[in-house]
Amino acid sequence: MTKSIALAMFFSFFFGAFGGGILNSRAEAVSAQANTSQAVPAQTPVPHVDSLPQFETVFPTPTPRPKTDIAVTVAIAIPQPLTFGIQGHREDMPNIDIFFEGGFFKYPITSSDRSFSDYSLEAGVRYHPFHNWFYVTGELGFRELGGSVDISNLKQGGVALASTATLSDGTFFFGALVGGEWSLTHHLSLAFDVGIQVALLHTGSVEIHGDPSQDSGADLSVDDQAVLSRISGLPLPQVAFLRFVWYL
Repeated sequence: MTKSIALAMFFSFFFGAFGGGILNSRAEAVSAQANTSQAVPAQTPVPHVDSLPQFETVFPTPTPRPKTDIAVTVAIAIPQPLTFGIQGHREDMPNIDIFFEGGFFKYPITSSDRSFSDYSLEAGVRYHPFHNWFYVTGELGFRELGGSVDISNLKQGGVALASTATLSDGTFFFGALVGGEWSLTHHLSLAFDVGIQVALLHTGSVEIHGDPSQDSGADLSVDDQAVLSRISGLPLPQVAFLRFVWYL
């Protein structure tokens, strides 16, 4: 009897420990599998924003209208002693400057009997072929030369032949020049150029005015186109000794 009870207790302890361990292991495996199936998968790292395609790359924005760099110029030159102008270039064509210049000179300023005057208008293009300081220029312009002189000392028999003689000569011309421009500051540049002017078309006259106080001093008018044609048709040197260029 005692032996039977001992065997029963042994088998009860063995099956309880072994079977419980198996069941516990089985339960832990099932629980781990469930937890694994419910876990959120690891997410792929988001790349840095700089490595992503930019909006402008995928959808290019419209190209803005090119800006224009404007500058005012003042030049000391010949044959026009002093000129003032404006020039500018487009941002997409920085090696091409379009310019307009004008000048007026009169000496002396207050005299009308003995004076010399010169005014001019020019327009053209300055082209920098090497994208540096060197440039070539082509221009079209108009220049009018005027002069007045007192000739009352020219007498015949004590009578003055005339009082004044005036000259007026207008010329349309083409100019070709070479030069350079050097930057001193962000706004200021200095330039120099030299070239030639060739007359295309001209008109002019010489007028001799008699002395109205003399009976024989009736006004005379002389139009010497032949002389003026030869003078105006001569090529003239054109030199800008110093041009100040101020970029706005």
